[in-house]
Amino acid sequence: MTKKALRSDEAAPLRRLAENSARTRAQQLPHDLEHLPADQVQHLIHELQVSQIELEMQNENLNRIQEELEASREEYYDLYNLAPVGYLTLNDLGLIKRANLTAAELLGVTQDSLVNHMLSSFIWPTDVDIYYLHCKNLFVTGKKQVFDIRMMRTGGSHLWTRMDITAMQDNDGNPLCRMILSDISAAKQAEEEIRESENRLRLALDAAHIGDWEIDLIQGKSSWSVRYAQIFGLAQPSPASGSADVFLPYIHPEDRPKVDASLKESAETCREWYSEFRIIRPDKEERWVWARGSFFKDSWGRQSKMFGMVADITERKLAEERLKKTEELRRNKERNCLTGKIRELDGKIESSLEMQLGRSAVIQGVINDIKKLASADFSLIIEGETGTGKSLIANIIHNLSERASGPFIVLDLSVIPENLVESELFGYEKGAFTGADKRKKGYFEIANGGTVFIDELQNMTPFVQTKILKVVEEKRFYPVGSNHPVESNMRIIGATNTCIRKAVQEKRF
Repeated sequence: MTKKALRSDEAAPLRRLAENSARTRAQQLPHDLEHLPADQVQHLIHELQVSQIELEMQNENLNRIQEELEASREEYYDLYNLAPVGYLTLNDLGLIKRANLTAAELLGVTQDSLVNHMLSSFIWPTDVDIYYLHCKNLFVTGKKQVFDIRMMRTGGSHLWTRMDITAMQDNDGNPLCRMILSDISAAKQAEEEIRESENRLRLALDAAHIGDWEIDLIQGKSSWSVRYAQIFGLAQPSPASGSADVFLPYIHPEDRPKVDASLKESAETCREWYSEFRIIRPDKEERWVWARGSFFKDSWGRQSKMFGMVADITERKLAEERLKKTEELRRNKERNCLTGKIRELDGKIESSLEMQLGRSAVIQGVINDIKKLASADFSLIIEGETGTGKSLIANIIHNLSERASGPFIVLDLSVIPENLVESELFGYEKGAFTGADKRKKGYFEIANGGTVFIDELQNMTPFVQTKILKVVEEKRFYPVGSNHPVESNMRIIGATNTCIRKAVQEKRF
């Protein structure tokens, strides 16, 4: 039936009432209207016209109200049927009297198949008793009941729902139950996955002999696992309620300041806390443990909880201590052995140097200087007349130094053309110049870990001097044709038969 037809049906009774009222009023009017004065007739006509207009306005107002009521009814219908949750109305026996479209879709049925059916027929068999228990509590206490329950869908599958039921009455005072039905299957699945993850984590922690603990910083309570209790020598797992001091009372007094400081820093920076310390168990046994934990904040930004793990590392610490003592004994033994060998070697070196250089007082002074220079790892220049053994001294310094196992490269720059000095000293890359068909290492790169002896320094041109000085300062150089530096840990010993200081003053060096 359309809205227009509905209004016509409702208007017919009103029409009949209006006609009856008009007849009644006509009977009250004077019967001899033709003898009334003209002004009274005009007044009656005016009143009739006003009444007619008033009735028309009232009729229009009623029509508008009717249309608004219909619109509200349709809006309510949409809100009720298309709500994100299911709405059901049941009597006190559990018979469904009314259900919205969402409730029907949740259960995979039509609205008609829900109405006048028992809700218990849609509940998972093992959960029916839970449903009846809450319904009984609802009608006995009048208090709203909220509980989770499984319901059956078409095809035999089930879904988890949350039922929110409230007691009410119909117009005749009969008890009813208003139910809100929410699908919580996704939340239940997430809870199950979390439980499985926690179980796997628990198995992993037990396998690794790691205990875990939790502190509620707001309520001042703590809890811990069986493995934790075993590590700390406690008789039982965590109590129902306890102090927030999970392990602090058991920390060795000497280690307590360190642990307190690290905990404070972790709380202030919100970084993970880690510490290794000793504990004293109730049976007075001293053990080593490591503990780590993290702070978590609640929705108000407060540090509300701290979770962590702990493991017994006593055996590791004892092994480290034994290893430390063994290493110390080994070093002492090697030191004593090395001291003897050094003394023996010093004697041999002394004899060798004396055989090569002589035993005069002057030579003994030179030998002492050579020993000092050999132990100092820096570049140096040897000055002396030609034929006085400068290359021999350079070789001895190299052999007495820590670079003795490295190469000893001898260079005479006077025999190397200036245009080839760079490629000979620094090497070159393939294609750097005509004829460079492959990469070649320079003398400085070959001497890595050893010593380069440059004879006849006075013959170096200023260009070559600048290049070598830069290598001495930076310990690196660029091969010809390369943009990538090559580092070389080498020592440079130069030799000259002229006075370098005088050459510098005369700007010849």
